[in-house]
Amino acid sequence: MGSMVCPACRSEMSRNKVKTPGPFPCPNCGRLLRIASLFRYRRVPMYVSLVLSVSLGYLLKLKVTAFVFFVPLAWILIAGLLGLLLGSLLVVLLDFKVIHLKLEEYYPDYLDLHPRI
Repeated sequence: MGSMVCPACRSEMSRNKVKTPGPFPCPNCGRLLRIASLFRYRRVPMYVSLVLSVSLGYLLKLKVTAFVFFVPLAWILIAGLLGLLLGSLLVVLLDFKVIHLKLEEYYPDYLDLHPRI
């Protein structure tokens, strides 16, 4: 299926060992890793679907009450469809190795030694 390289120990691991979302340990050195910048644009479908639903409501020339009910429903439906399409496209691009994932070390956001649950 393909292999990826740990940035800490330079050992190769199969894509099956890579877990998303969130950090996962390297099978060789045990350091926490994550996929670099894969989810940087994860909110784009939400914003695009909001703009599309508001634009659609405006183009349909809905009255205020209908607009208030239409936009949230259209937003949910368009966001769901866009998420399914983009998620499916991402899986296909990963399978055909069009997109190459890069691993990076994971550093938690907090600075103390006790993890927050």
